[in-house]
Amino acid sequence: MGHAEAAGRGNIQWFTEAMLQETVDRLALGSALRHAVENQELSLHYQP
Repeated sequence: MGHAEAAGRGNIQWFTEAMLQETVDRLALGSALRHAVENQELSLHYQP
């Protein structure tokens, strides 16, 4: 939907396999980050 909105009014956007893969990748990254936060697998290092 974001692709269609960015292209403006009066056009057609087809859903492609690449769009599906982007969505799957984004969901996997979000899931992995939530898992890492829940298991305290992330740390923050300050570098001035």
